[in-house]
Amino acid sequence: GFETAVYEVFPVGEATEPLIAGAVFDLAGRTGETWTVSLHSVSSDAKILNPSILKTQSSASRLLRSAVESLSKARPGPIVKEGTLIVPPAGTGALELSFTVAENATEGLMAVLLAQSGTGKKIALNVTAQLDGLTVPVSTEYQEGKSQWYKVPVTPGKHTLRLFAAPAKDSLSWKGKATVWCIARQKQDSKLVELPLKQAPFERLLPPAVWPAGEVRRNVRIGEVQLTVQRGT
Repeated sequence: GFETAVYEVFPVGEATEPLIAGAVFDLAGRTGETWTVSLHSVSSDAKILNPSILKTQSSASRLLRSAVESLSKARPGPIVKEGTLIVPPAGTGALELSFTVAENATEGLMAVLLAQSGTGKKIALNVTAQLDGLTVPVSTEYQEGKSQWYKVPVTPGKHTLRLFAAPAKDSLSWKGKATVWCIARQKQDSKLVELPLKQAPFERLLPPAVWPAGEVRRNVRIGEVQLTVQRGT
């Protein structure tokens, strides 16, 4: 699918709100001239880019350093571990994957990209799946070209996923690559920092947030294998 990013670019000197480099931050609250920001995914050199708007620069810098030191010691682990992709026997069209999804991951998906090789016309596939031995729905959307995504929802914990592909009617065989990804949202370790300003800035209209404050979307590549699918297998 397509994604849209919205950027607002202006000189730092014109900013009336606190801007922090080296960290991801969200506005968690505002009371009069005091802004409360939620920090996560910090680097060791995180700093306030426009300290002149702060009422007390030294106090704010000290609070920021304390938050950075604390967050640097507590980073969340990967969204998926122990991912093992078994190479399928030629012609079977069966993929098997064992993996463990992190407990702090939400809206997890196993996404499989099937990319057809060769110069021939696109061959449609019928794809089904079993998660821990139970048949589960597989979602997909039509795409131009000869690559297609297939997605299966997964929850935190240890799982085994089996994906079965078969050529649709009038197709004889399909050859290509299968690339497996784990996609999920993950809650980050965050810290609140209060920043008293010299004066309260005007409240601006901003685009809606895609995810809740303190969460990010992770994409982890599990592996890639060659896949051959024959009709009737």
